[in-house]
Amino acid sequence: MDRKLKYERIVQAKRYIPFYLLTFLLLLTSCGEFFEFYGDATPAGTMTLDRHEVNIMVGDSLLITPLFDPDTLSNSSVYWMTDQEGIIEMVKDSIVALQPGSVLLTAMSVSAQLLDSCRVTVMPQWKVDPMDFLFDMVIYADVTVHGQKPDKSMVIGAFCGDELRGVAEPKQAFGIDYMELRIWSQYRERDSINFRCYYHDTAVTEVFPDSLLFDGEKHGTPSQLFKLTLE
Repeated sequence: MDRKLKYERIVQAKRYIPFYLLTFLLLLTSCGEFFEFYGDATPAGTMTLDRHEVNIMVGDSLLITPLFDPDTLSNSSVYWMTDQEGIIEMVKDSIVALQPGSVLLTAMSVSAQLLDSCRVTVMPQWKVDPMDFLFDMVIYADVTVHGQKPDKSMVIGAFCGDELRGVAEPKQAFGIDYMELRIWSQYRERDSINFRCYYHDTAVTEVFPDSLLFDGEKHGTPSQLFKLTLE
């Protein structure tokens, strides 16, 4: 069987290749058993992923794009590998987050002999179990994110350090839209609370500039909302 035809049948059978096969594939490349590269032995350009670090929430997906320089190198023969299975999967060129964990995602451009990698960290969905805490406080907030009100593409969380302590929920009272943030703690007065916004569409997290000391009290009312702004 022609080696090029044999190669095409193999890569069509499974486009998403586990990371542990990378070394095996490269060895096959070197001996010429299945892979037949074109052009010079040294790649005449580069392939760079548009993200080298991704922090994505379970259930979300994100398109990751290989960028070629020069543009004439661009080709559709890019294959994806991870160093462990079950944390993410690749659907075409999109990361789909399956469960919490961290993987190294590698793209391989077969015809141009190019490689680049991205560290993908999958975090749990933002949820808090009140049974884990003794005290709570509530914020009735007027939240603004880059001049807009939060929508379904965003989630606003309250954190003590990196520990999630509360998630904002949209509310309405007397025709007024606002966000209710119930924040939890093991201590009546101790924790410094910071606020973050995660964007489902881009898998980006931003930190609000303001923080608040946990005091077990109520902050704001539906008629006089606490201002929480991310410029």
